[in-house]
Amino acid sequence: MRLHGFMILSAIVLLSACSPKNAKVMEDKKETTEVQEEAVKPQKSETPKAKPAFSAAGIKRTPCYGKCKVYEVNFYAKGYATYEGKSNVKKIGKYRAELGMEQARLILEKAQEAGYFEAENEYPADGKTIPDFPYTITYVQLGEERKEIKNNYDAPQAILDFEAYLDEVASSLDWKEEKGQ
Repeated sequence: MRLHGFMILSAIVLLSACSPKNAKVMEDKKETTEVQEEAVKPQKSETPKAKPAFSAAGIKRTPCYGKCKVYEVNFYAKGYATYEGKSNVKKIGKYRAELGMEQARLILEKAQEAGYFEAENEYPADGKTIPDFPYTITYVQLGEERKEIKNNYDAPQAILDFEAYLDEVASSLDWKEEKGQ
């Protein structure tokens, strides 16, 4: 009789251990243990990747069917700028000027303010350009990454303001004609 009572008691314990209520308690304990084990594991320290530094920026104005100014200016973080005037501008030919560190920093700042890196790559965004309008092509380079925007027309005002800022910086520089042309 004792053996029979022991078997009944064992069956009750086993059945109650498998009841949905106890299964939930056991599941909660398992989750708690897993969370605790996860917290004890050494965390990988992810070093934030440094953003590439400003390398260069530029503006290029292309020809049109009229008397559009055609030139290209490049600004380099290394402390200089280059200019090439092609037509309908006062300075025809190649020139070079010094570019201050503050000027280079401000070019990047103005690009960021304009949302340059989030802007479309070409305007109008639908690709329906006007053939006799010139393009204004700008770029900003951070390290090896280069973002370029081709604007035929319909660019947002912030991008137009950035183009004007690059022209303003270019006109403020003391250009020296490059020798050997």
